[in-house]
Amino acid sequence: RVSGQRAATALLAGLAGSCAVAAGAAGVAGAANQARLDRCVTPLTYDVVSVDPRHHLTRAAFVALLQRSERIWEAPLGRDLLRYAPGGTTKVSLAFDRRQVQENRVEAADAAIERARAELASLKAELRRRSAPLDARKRRYAAKVAYWNGQGGAPAGVGDILRAEQTAINALVKEFNTLTHDYNALVARFNRNVVARNALAQPRTTDDEVLGKAEVGGGAVWIYVLTGTVKDDALIAHEFGHILGIGHLPGPDDVMNAKRVKTLTRASAADLAALRVACAAG
Repeated sequence: RVSGQRAATALLAGLAGSCAVAAGAAGVAGAANQARLDRCVTPLTYDVVSVDPRHHLTRAAFVALLQRSERIWEAPLGRDLLRYAPGGTTKVSLAFDRRQVQENRVEAADAAIERARAELASLKAELRRRSAPLDARKRRYAAKVAYWNGQGGAPAGVGDILRAEQTAINALVKEFNTLTHDYNALVARFNRNVVARNALAQPRTTDDEVLGKAEVGGGAVWIYVLTGTVKDDALIAHEFGHILGIGHLPGPDDVMNAKRVKTLTRASAADLAALRVACAAG
């Protein structure tokens, strides 16, 4: 399930929905992990103890996601703060609940929108392919009719040819109009699907926005919902931040903000300052 998530856009109605990705509540500091932190010199080890199969994500893929999330904290400091190790002291679980069901519905809607987008592109290309030759054929026919009308009428044989040409053009016009009708109907359905997708993706209640949980300095992490986007990296980094000893921060660009609603790809200055304090207290 961890894949680049595509942001669908309507042809006539812009896609405004976004999935809120918020972090779990911070608990009381756990002395055990704080002691093991050892001033951020010795990395904290973690192991994956549970991956619910309903996420359709392999254990190896989840571990890779966790390792990628580590770097949000490690890259700025140039230190190995966290390390995956079988039997590691911090236990990580990928759980499943109704929030993931909701996210799966959004993902399915996105996939349907992308299929419709491809179909629309194909129909539009076909209309363009047919339009110019049909218009040219109609102009040539009109020119011939005008010429023979100027001559007082076409000879019998020519008249038969013109009538056959008119019949053929009318058939092509009918096909073109049918294709245009299908295209317009698909555009309307596409836009309705985008509106429905947006409604699915609207942020839910505060409880629904809690997508992960860990205690400050604790020894366990629970992840409830994965979006398949880089938001997952920030969500996991938030929970790892608690494990490293950091509480919640108020800034909208802080990874440790309790209610993040946008994608964050790096720790803020406030995040790093809090990490340094946690390391100094280890």
